[in-house]
Amino acid sequence: MVVPLEQRFWDFLLGNAAKNWGLTVYEQDWLFNEFEGVPLLTQNATAGRNWLLQMGRAAETAGVTIQLCMAYPRMALQSVELPAVTQIRVSDDYVPGSYW
Repeated sequence: MVVPLEQRFWDFLLGNAAKNWGLTVYEQDWLFNEFEGVPLLTQNATAGRNWLLQMGRAAETAGVTIQLCMAYPRMALQSVELPAVTQIRVSDDYVPGSYW
């Protein structure tokens, strides 16, 4: 797993998707897996914040809203700095009959 480290990745991705495909909502799913699977995000105090801020800035510029899924509470709290985030689901995906 990897996360982008530069603003231009998000600007390109969300800007082009909004312009060329009509994207209006971007869903960043599997956040807790991403966070745990990328050593940088658990070893650097600001990397996770920067990642989410870059995503949020690009979404705002492109006129896209964001839904964060499977987020840790810290990610939900971080969203107060991200006006583009309009929805957050902090639970795991629903799987009938599965109990963790």
